[in-house]
Amino acid sequence: MQNFPLRISVSVLLALLVRLATAQEIVKDFPPGPVRDSMIRMATTFNSGSKDLAIESILFKGFVEKPEAIAEEMLKTSAIIGTDAENRTTVFDYEQLSTVDPKEMARFLESMKLNLAKGDMLIWVALRDLHRKKRFDSLNSMSPDGRMFSGALFSTARLPNGFTTRVSRPNTVCSREVLTTYLWGSPAETAEGCVRATCNGAKCTDCVITTSNAFGGFFAKAEIAPASGTPGRVVQSESKSCCDGYFQWAWATGFKSIKVDVKKISIAIEGHIGQSGNGSFTVSECCPQ
Repeated sequence: MQNFPLRISVSVLLALLVRLATAQEIVKDFPPGPVRDSMIRMATTFNSGSKDLAIESILFKGFVEKPEAIAEEMLKTSAIIGTDAENRTTVFDYEQLSTVDPKEMARFLESMKLNLAKGDMLIWVALRDLHRKKRFDSLNSMSPDGRMFSGALFSTARLPNGFTTRVSRPNTVCSREVLTTYLWGSPAETAEGCVRATCNGAKCTDCVITTSNAFGGFFAKAEIAPASGTPGRVVQSESKSCCDGYFQWAWATGFKSIKVDVKKISIAIEGHIGQSGNGSFTVSECCPQ
């Protein structure tokens, strides 16, 4: 019986080693505290969920002393997750941002400056694009309490989420949805929709959307439709009479944009630099039987 040698490419072997590395091995030199805990969550969730990218290392590199200079360095080491022409997840660096409107770049830099403060912790993240076999090093920051952060990667990268809560008020039901989280799990983009039913006994006689709000995270946008005040849909059946509100939402980070028309949400992509997503949910309030 003939034995065939096992051949593994260098890139495949490297990807395998990165996947096998534990979060404690990836996150290095951090003092104990909220930032270290966030980075461990980030390494764990990112490397278990991404097929095209992997985090090789997250290193603590001291504290911010000159926010202006650090913001400039963050811009020059931009690592923004997006999609390539083959719809694979990839990383765009500073050299690839030449197509972005200079006004948008100026706003991006200003956003990073505003989120920086002296004493914030400097964090170098090494990302590996597993298809292009290329490494990207990105400078980011986080305040010691873990509440504020800055940097191109931290501000534009998102993880999908599906956490939903429902709150009931008299003849009104609201749904609050966390659309995305930052890499370490904190909520980023959120949406809220409410409907109010007018009841005549067990029959719904009127239905209106009372709340329709979307909240974007750092350097991102979120939109929801339809707007508050829009009539909802009265749904009658033999067993119940309800008020339904159908909401559509969209979010975009980095250098993508969202255009909202009357009937739906559509995402218009400026290049492929950034992440985006859309979806919908229905909120129902039924009249008491």
